[in-house]
Amino acid sequence: MAKKPTQTENKQHRVARLVTLAEELGCVKEAIDALDEQVHDAKGSEASRINNQGLDAQLDYLLEVGYYLEGLEEIIRRANTKPKPEESF
Repeated sequence: MAKKPTQTENKQHRVARLVTLAEELGCVKEAIDALDEQVHDAKGSEASRINNQGLDAQLDYLLEVGYYLEGLEEIIRRANTKPKPEESF
């Protein structure tokens, strides 16, 4: 019988999923910038330390305080301001 993942394992999986999304979209820096305000709003005095630790720390914290995976995915997608490749016919 498979062991049910712990809350920490589940959160780590969600962070990895979101980091992978930002990496695949090529917008890690933009995602970090987009999440800065979310982290500041959520944590105040610890925000600078969390933001300075990078994307993984930001996402880990925001998931920990109750942000939804889908909402963070949307922030990362909106952070992707890179032009889309032209379709060729």
